[in-house]
Amino acid sequence: MSASKSFTLIESVITLFIVSILVSLTFLFAVKNENHVYSGFKREFQTFFSLAQAISREKSDDTIFYFNVNDISFKNKNGREFILKLPKDYKTKNTNIHLKENGYVMPTTIDFFNSKNNKKEFSIIYSLGFGNYRFEKYEK
Repeated sequence: MSASKSFTLIESVITLFIVSILVSLTFLFAVKNENHVYSGFKREFQTFFSLAQAISREKSDDTIFYFNVNDISFKNKNGREFILKLPKDYKTKNTNIHLKENGYVMPTTIDFFNSKNNKKEFSIIYSLGFGNYRFEKYEK
């Protein structure tokens, strides 16, 4: 009898099963990571905007938000600049919004795009005035 140096059918099936599980886990973690980036940015923006509102009320002065391609920024009355970096997967168009000292923001929409394929990912929509906004995420 000669010894076979090839895989049996069962060994091949088990190997393919293990590889398919590893590949499916990779896709699962990729989707979770993308959602994690979005939710993390959403929390950071909420804190950032609340800080701007507090400074605007405290100083009794309007604040201008600068939405740049890679970041969002505003300056207080003393000239100190506050910057929130966008995650590397997102970009936006250069836009400014005015935050009045009483919290009012003119209704507007700020769109954020995927920096790789230039598809719209989500928007921040100021629709109710007085600093109320909502995030709207778009399906892929």
